[in-house]
Amino acid sequence: MDRIILNELNYKIWSHFIMSKLEDANLGHTIVSNNNATEGTEEKTLNVKTVTAKDDSKARRIIYKHLSEETWTEIEDIDTAFELWDYLKARYSETEEEESTTFDGETSTEKFTTLDGKISTKETTTTAETIAANEKEYEKNILIINKMY
Repeated sequence: MDRIILNELNYKIWSHFIMSKLEDANLGHTIVSNNNATEGTEEKTLNVKTVTAKDDSKARRIIYKHLSEETWTEIEDIDTAFELWDYLKARYSETEEEESTTFDGETSTEKFTTLDGKISTKETTTTAETIAANEKEYEKNILIINKMY
């Protein structure tokens, strides 16, 4: 697996994968903000002294490789890797509200399209054990991805 393309369903895995790619290239600093509070504002600022144009360009290139052409059209006016990362996070990550919509013991219904084009549904009852198992599986997959790259 050499490419993970960002979509609405895989932001967490995608962001971990891209962050590891950037860190491997010593470019992690290009997308990390400096949280400087200035006179009553809680504004995130990028420490421009630490990000060269060359590093920014390399970081954007790594991110672009893992985006669909559809997403490219959404981001064509974004100038820096930092701004790109923030935009993609806001656009594709789940909000706290979305993350907390499934509770222990709650039944949810998922609709999906099968390979033969039929729409199917699957009911799932969420339990604390299921959530814990899913988190362990997710962490295991991240470790596998990191070892591959």
